[in-house]
Amino acid sequence: MRWLQTDYPYYYDRMSHTPNEGKVSIVEAMELKRMGLKSGEADYRMAWANADYHSFNMEVKKEHVFGEPKASISKAQRHRGDVMREDGNCFEFCYGLAQMKQAFLLYINNDPDMKLQSAKYTKRYKRLHGEQS
Repeated sequence: MRWLQTDYPYYYDRMSHTPNEGKVSIVEAMELKRMGLKSGEADYRMAWANADYHSFNMEVKKEHVFGEPKASISKAQRHRGDVMREDGNCFEFCYGLAQMKQAFLLYINNDPDMKLQSAKYTKRYKRLHGEQS
């Protein structure tokens, strides 16, 4: 996240990382769960609202390399994303640094033509645009 710290220090102060991608022992996993870590939690969270969302959340997957299987999104991650979106939060699945930066910039610039995944799913988005839920 050096690019964020260097180029966007205001937002860097509001962004946090959840270290949930590592392999841990059963005892460590139980302790993390007891402390509140939920399955499917986003890798990055920014507690900063724009005009459309309460917060920004990103689950980042390894960038797809031709010939290798694409990193999959777990059922728990999809569920977490749906729950966050239902409550008016932005939740994005990104593959690699380029998509991560693009999603972040679209969010902070509050682009009215946002091509974020969250815009397609949130009930709030549907209400704002007169669509039926």
